[in-house]
Amino acid sequence: MGYSPITLIFLVLLASGCVSDQVSEDTTKVGEAVEEASESNAYMVEYTDSGFAPDTLLIQQGDTVRWIDSSEEKELLVTTEYSSMCPVEGFSSCEIVTDYNHTFNETGRYVYRNSNKLNDQATITVQPKTLL
Repeated sequence: MGYSPITLIFLVLLASGCVSDQVSEDTTKVGEAVEEASESNAYMVEYTDSGFAPDTLLIQQGDTVRWIDSSEEKELLVTTEYSSMCPVEGFSSCEIVTDYNHTFNETGRYVYRNSNKLNDQATITVQPKTLL
């Protein structure tokens, strides 16, 4: 029974555990990525004719906030700065939206508003990520 050199090399690697170690290592990397992604949270802020709800939010670094426009006028432009230029320092949807997401990678306190109704503003505080 003659084996080709490639088959023999594969059999030696399989017997030594090198092939299964690589598969195990790749599986571990995938597991770590899924775990890291699941540690981040997503929050929803609803914009209504009465303003933002909730109007204050405490989140962790890496979390995502999603704004949904449920107002009658549908004129939500979420921004930390009133400016005709985009991008701005902080964050901005840069245009009127019905749905907008932003992931907060920097800690701090963010006061944001609807640029079409400057009196409608709210606050998000981003804390450093805590490990359990």
